Amino acid sequence: MKLCLPGLLIFILSFCPLKPYAQTRSSVSPAATMARADDLKSVKAELEALNNKIGAFYRKEAADSMLTLYANNFTFLPEYKPAIVERTALQQFFKDWFQQVSNLDYKKAIYKVEIFDDYILEIGTFRLGYSTDRNVTGNYTGKYMIMWKRNSASQLSMLSEAFGSDRNIGPADVPYANVVVKENFVLDKNILSTELAKDIEAADKMVVQAVEQGNGQLRAEGFTKDGIYMPHFGTILEGMDALIPYMKRIYVPEAKLYSKNTYREIFHTGEYVFLHGHFKGGWGDPVNGGKFEGNMSNLMKKNKKGELLMYRQLANNDR
Repeated sequence: MKLCLPGLLIFILSFCPLKPYAQTRSSVSPAATMARADDLKSVKAELEALNNKIGAFYRKEAADSMLTLYANNFTFLPEYKPAIVERTALQQFFKDWFQQVSNLDYKKAIYKVEIFDDYILEIGTFRLGYSTDRNVTGNYTGKYMIMWKRNSASQLSMLSEAFGSDRNIGPADVPYANVVVKENFVLDKNILSTELAKDIEAADKMVVQAVEQGNGQLRAEGFTKDGIYMPHFGTILEGMDALIPYMKRIYVPEAKLYSKNTYREIFHTGEYVFLHGHFKGGWGDPVNGGKFEGNMSNLMKKNKKGELLMYRQLANNDR
């Protein structure tokens, strides 16, 4: 049987609850729920204007200008590269990248916008056209998940950005393949508040069972019914009609899957939890079988029973 593993993301945690960093955790009132339609329309227009500005920065190869769009405590999760959390490292990433390519044409299409008080979630697709230093043209297409934060002056900046291809590609196929990013292991340990650790542990128990048994149906039930999953090398999947067939194709007993995940809390409300994460695992024989490793952006939501389920998630390989 051929195993469909390129889109694989496992959700098994290695728990060691720690007190979250004060600068990356923010408590938001439980009353901060989804915005009204008129608010969403206004915010979407604001994001489209920002996306046009981002496109202009790419065309101008303006690395310093790109940096102004990110919050002080940001997390940048590029496909096939380690997480970047320092401003100097991100600035160098863009500078090195823009020196290696030309004729950049970056366009985004917003798929969904959601508002949580001062936080705004943007999900969409992108297309990046470019030329290499050998005049070879390329196109990098995929999906993205951005969490914006509005400051006291009502300005938006990116708190988190993650993206990945919508087709099966290798490390050499991303347009920034030759850019060197130093590994910082910032996501390799759990940083969770005490009250969150128990909830995530409970959610993980069902996921572990689903993964070990190769139970795709149970794996899909780890998401909300209106959940969105953006897997490695795949398109945006929304709702159980899309999630269940995908999970049943990926999670099969023959795969003999195993994985270890770690999570870093960014903020939580009474209903929603936003976390970055890292996963490492494989399939088949632990010694001679396949391996996978990467990062993820996660927005979880409590159901009526108070259980945490995955609400929005994007995963990409980091090597």
